[in-house]
Amino acid sequence: MIKTISASGGSVQILGGVASAGPYINTSGVVGATPPMIGAVRFDSSSQGLQVWDGYNWLNIYYGHATVCLNPEAESAIKWARQKQQEEQDLEQLIERSPALRDAYEKFQIVKQLATNEKKLPA
Repeated sequence: MIKTISASGGSVQILGGVASAGPYINTSGVVGATPPMIGAVRFDSSSQGLQVWDGYNWLNIYYGHATVCLNPEAESAIKWARQKQQEEQDLEQLIERSPALRDAYEKFQIVKQLATNEKKLPA
């Protein structure tokens, strides 16, 4: 039985689940002349489920299963990050094997740093 599931931020979504209420009281062996108090809960071994006493009858408590997962945007971001990580690993291996590519990459990094620093200078 699910009472509350909440998510903060926009990366997690929660689907399904049914909230249920009532006091949970050990009612094993509560059968006979004296009925239990309204709201008492018991486990019914024949139906393998929880039941609540409404004052007249034992009613089955239906509960659901919640699914907690990432939303499509978060899954897309993770897929993109994994792809970029693989691309970087592949590039590192190529740079290790090719002196010409290593030299070109180092020059690219220098030019990139110069361009970045140029943007930061006051106009």
